[in-house]
Amino acid sequence: MTSAPQNKDYVYKKAPVVEVIAEVLWELKPILGADLAYDPFLDLLSETFFEEAKKNAFGVVERIVPSQVPIEMLAHKPVFRIRKQKDQWPLYQLGPGIFTANITPCSDKPEYEGWKSFTPTLTDGIELLFSSFPSAEKHLKPKALRLVYINVFGKEHGYENQRQFLKDGLEFNVALPEALIEGHVEGDEVLSVSEFIFDLKTLKGSQASLKVGKGTHKDQEAIIVESRITKKLESLPIGKDDIVQWFSDASTQNRAIFESYVTQKTRETFGIIKDIK
Repeated sequence: MTSAPQNKDYVYKKAPVVEVIAEVLWELKPILGADLAYDPFLDLLSETFFEEAKKNAFGVVERIVPSQVPIEMLAHKPVFRIRKQKDQWPLYQLGPGIFTANITPCSDKPEYEGWKSFTPTLTDGIELLFSSFPSAEKHLKPKALRLVYINVFGKEHGYENQRQFLKDGLEFNVALPEALIEGHVEGDEVLSVSEFIFDLKTLKGSQASLKVGKGTHKDQEAIIVESRITKKLESLPIGKDDIVQWFSDASTQNRAIFESYVTQKTRETFGIIKDIK
């Protein structure tokens, strides 16, 4: 039987996570009379960031939004993607008011290797953000931090249909009343997308959201759970070390949330637990 260890850093051999995204968002300049905003430092930031990232082997830059799209319409949305090689992970993203670091299992490393394997990339990226931002101590005003985990539960985890898996595979009690199902629903499938939002006890000033629904992954039906932990900073001064520490704490919190909603039956499909030293 596979059960989660207590007070240890660990990863499952076949973890259902398909992507981890760490986001830093900062304040933009609003455009008067329009529901738009712009980043006056993006050009200088991106130019310096690309040059410095290349020194760390992140030399492949891709624009992911067509150049004809007005930049004012892209507030807090990635515009550039920076990788070591084409289609390789991890990667960084930059846009007006946003930096992200992303990691995902891929063909050469199909297993998620845990938060500690992601930390150096994230730390280096945040260092690059602060060193590349023009007069960061004066102009870089972070407004929010967000950590996103996307978990996919497919047939290998016992998924047959949404109603069955939410009941037996996950601890989400989301269902239509039985009388309604028996009297009005044709077949076994009832599609739903649910979102749960709550403040966190142990990560003060932070909020979690869980979005649960049916989707597809690699052309296969699955249940997708997107877990977000967000900290709103409200223009309070925050340094790069504090940001890195919050992401580490948020990762620990996310793991605890994950273990709370996964049933033992599903947990046993993840394979052996590997302790991380």
